[in-house]
Amino acid sequence: MVEARRKLARRPFLVLEGGVYTGKTSFGACFGLNEMFEFAGETTWWPAPEDWHIRRFWEEFKPAADATGCLTLQTPHCFVRTPQGSTLHGVTTKNLKAIASYHPHRIIADEVSKMTIEAFNLLRVRMLKAKRVILMSNRGGPLWERIRKWGLDKRHGKWDFLMVTTEEAGIVSPEEIAMIRKDIPNWLFVQDFLCGEAEGDAKVFKAVEACARYRPEGPIKGERYVVTYDPADSGDYGFATVWRGFRAVHCERWQETGYRWQAQKVVGIAMEYNVADIVFDRRGVGVPVGEMMDEEVEAIRAELERKRDRGDGGNGRQEPIRTPFVTGVEWDNTLKMRLVNDATTMVERGQIEFVDRRHGDVYATFVDEHKAFERTRSRSGLTYTFQAPSGSHDDSVSTTLLRVHGTRQPRITVIGEEKGEAHGGNGSVRQDRQPRITRL
Repeated sequence: MVEARRKLARRPFLVLEGGVYTGKTSFGACFGLNEMFEFAGETTWWPAPEDWHIRRFWEEFKPAADATGCLTLQTPHCFVRTPQGSTLHGVTTKNLKAIASYHPHRIIADEVSKMTIEAFNLLRVRMLKAKRVILMSNRGGPLWERIRKWGLDKRHGKWDFLMVTTEEAGIVSPEEIAMIRKDIPNWLFVQDFLCGEAEGDAKVFKAVEACARYRPEGPIKGERYVVTYDPADSGDYGFATVWRGFRAVHCERWQETGYRWQAQKVVGIAMEYNVADIVFDRRGVGVPVGEMMDEEVEAIRAELERKRDRGDGGNGRQEPIRTPFVTGVEWDNTLKMRLVNDATTMVERGQIEFVDRRHGDVYATFVDEHKAFERTRSRSGLTYTFQAPSGSHDDSVSTTLLRVHGTRQPRITVIGEEKGEAHGGNGSVRQDRQPRITRL
């Protein structure tokens, strides 16, 4: 706060960049209220992108304003009037027109990096006659990169710049910062704690090559495997990855194939790798493909039961019939973001292992798709989307995320569909009945 006030004493416009837990909003609220009392009869705008940003500011501002004898109203937007006649209007950038007739002498804008360019341009016009402007945000996005350059360049002799990292602010202890650094991807820590995100720093998996050092392998007797599968629609690629633990040991990729062919292919891979479980993306084309895999599994089970009943099992004992357990995952962007963060952390720590690209085109594709996979900040700035660059594919990445997903939830296997079916007449539990597809 002391450094910010020192800079504002020299220049009227300040770009204030801070990491998380640096007290940007608290500083802005305190500084704004002081200026309202110092300059009677003037108008201040407090714009922010979303309603909850305004509510956060109001939590800081209203108690202090009430304590100093101000009139405060929360609807139709946040409004404050001091006894000297100064006013403040707090409003989201989606509703700037509601206060357009109140020409601001001061603008204190919060979470600017999350604003749309259209909304910020409206603010920029209002800065023309403003006496004081403070633009606050954490680092991120092309709009903020442009604004922070204004401050760094002392643009027009009016602008200045101040950056405060989370550790410098002192609100969070170094021990707590070190603890969370171990739990989140490095790019997220650099951006939100160190204010260090740079333009073009959108690639998610930056340590893929270091993880891709292994050979493909066939099924090993006694090992358990998992097959993760991203189905293909017309013109797209299907991709299946076989995992032993968190090591990818086999990949297959195809295009322009029917749903039935894909279902047979994936179930066949699962049977080859010691009756591996299958986890697949059930969205879109995954629905019919999932149903066909269910049919394929049931057909295999029926054939194995016929062989067992004919005494073709080899030793004559009634061994349990094993077939792949099929799990369909329906994810949204929220779940995908969690999985990407988990997978990124695991890749950075070397906890996921991939096949070296030198072992074939499919493995080179696997590595290249992971390296190209990128994040894009949403227009609101509140979320990211994760996908391949335009014109590229990320089917293999989906298979990695599906493998990470499998570690998040315990599997509950229901033996039989009804009590009478699950238990035999002697009270024993039948081991040869399982539900085929679980939808998550």
